Amino acid sequence: MELVNQAMYLGFGLIFFGLSFSSINDLRFQFNQQRSMHFWSIAVLAMSLSCLSFLIYPLVGGLALTIGNLMQIASDIALGILFRSFNSSIKNKWALSKFTFALLVLGVILEFVRTHVTYDHRVEFLSWIAIALSIWQLYELSFQYFKTKSIYIGFLICAITSQIIVWIYRIWLIDNDVSIFGYSSIFDEEWTEFLARLIVIVLYALIFIAIGNFFYSKLVQQEQQRREEKENQMLDALKNLASARDNDTGNHIVRTQHYVKVLAERLRSMGYQPRQLNAASINAMFKAAPLHDIGKVAIPDHILLKPGPLNEEDWEIMKTHAAIGESVLRASAADSNSDDAVISSAIKIAGCHHERWDGEGYPYGLRGESIPLEARIMSLADMYDALVTKRPYKEGWSHQDAAREILSKKGTFFDPTVVEAFMQEEGAFQRIAKQFQD
Repeated sequence: MELVNQAMYLGFGLIFFGLSFSSINDLRFQFNQQRSMHFWSIAVLAMSLSCLSFLIYPLVGGLALTIGNLMQIASDIALGILFRSFNSSIKNKWALSKFTFALLVLGVILEFVRTHVTYDHRVEFLSWIAIALSIWQLYELSFQYFKTKSIYIGFLICAITSQIIVWIYRIWLIDNDVSIFGYSSIFDEEWTEFLARLIVIVLYALIFIAIGNFFYSKLVQQEQQRREEKENQMLDALKNLASARDNDTGNHIVRTQHYVKVLAERLRSMGYQPRQLNAASINAMFKAAPLHDIGKVAIPDHILLKPGPLNEEDWEIMKTHAAIGESVLRASAADSNSDDAVISSAIKIAGCHHERWDGEGYPYGLRGESIPLEARIMSLADMYDALVTKRPYKEGWSHQDAAREILSKKGTFFDPTVVEAFMQEEGAFQRIAKQFQD
């Protein structure tokens, strides 16, 4: 039995020791601003020292037993402090000072208990300490769970609750077995007590793994948030640039953005290209739509701001804005090392929203479904707004006239299915035009 115990403590001691100096340190580096995470490393390292102390107990005697018990309690206290930091800020130096002082006092108490108290009462004393610390941990975790509903926090609550049950079972076993078998140390215990201790140690390992997964998920969320903020900053800058050089009316960008979303959602409900039209891609189109004319930054003022119709030479220059816009966005994506769906959608929209279903559009002369779906949707939204909006060189059309014009271009200018979606959403288009009118 002694060999089995030593094998268990050696195995888990090495596992906990490896955890304390590998992945945990990597996470600590990522979360260096959250110093309370050090208590996670302390908890794992303390459990490693506890297991290794129990391993050498038969060789060096009672002091190793005291250290082993103390390190197990230290691990539980460190976990409690860590869980508390989930809900409120902790002054790291002050917490470490109190933690160290508590360990010194506990060390003296545990050594006294080891030398003056019978084995069964020692086990009961240590088990009740473990139960009390586990209840404290559950109390701290409950606040975080109700706030986040995290599956990892839920698992931690289940694992710690299981530990409490095992500790209570262990107290019951000791009360019944010591008088029969006359235990004097953990190495004298029978298989039932050994299995109880093994389950507790396994649960510790699962707790540490769950904490690791919890922090990795937080790290991923923070990285996603950071990327989204960076992306939004870049998009805002590009939108402002596009707005400053746009010869269309003030709310053109806002209206076309909403037209695109309405069309995309209608196409999705129609079952059109379901792989391309999901909630994420529609949101990307909505964010990307305002950049459809970003290429106009390169068009000279005498053409861009011309109050009347363009002549043939001017028009050829104006038509270059689509390819220029695509190039600008590709360069922006390359500079930011981004492969984000919004930028990808914006590139397709800017470069191809003047392509035609019949292949007579520009700049590439694409035909049919070779035109990106985002651009086919944007094309209709852009033309509708151009028709119904008053410009310096024309009056705004009525919705009915604009709808007839778009319907007449079904299968030539526009994807026939996109036109069908438009006809089903005429009311929404009218509401958007009114809501965001200049």
